[in-house]
Amino acid sequence: MRDDRLSPLWHTIAMTGMRRGEAIGLRWSDADLEAGHLSVRRALIPSGRDVVVSEPKTVKGRRVIALDPETVTRYFRQAVKKSMLPQIRRHDLRHTHATLALQAGIHPKVVSERLGHATVSITLDTYSPAVPAMHEEAAQRIAELVFAGK
Repeated sequence: MRDDRLSPLWHTIAMTGMRRGEAIGLRWSDADLEAGHLSVRRALIPSGRDVVVSEPKTVKGRRVIALDPETVTRYFRQAVKKSMLPQIRRHDLRHTHATLALQAGIHPKVVSERLGHATVSITLDTYSPAVPAMHEEAAQRIAELVFAGK
């Protein structure tokens, strides 16, 4: 079923035991691939010709389901290989995002919030050294300001 357009849905149901409505009700915000779990917060239920968003039926229906880390890693590796990109870890996508955001001049506080860091200093301590060009750009901008009037 790998070529079926709903293959990810079938895989999710098979690997988690989720109900169909719970699986199709997932949003990206329900997935934490770094922690390796899915949060069941809603379900999509067919009602005649409509689809109704529903809360889980019981308190226990709202739950966190652990994902098999090897399954997630294996699929990511396959996707990277298929794209013919250099092999990287899933977590490297997060680092790439942060580094590119800082290089693009996005305010470090915004980058920190996007990453969910407790403080902006964590973001700066982690990613500033990864972007040496930022230091060169800072030196250039300061020189432009100082010598602009001369």
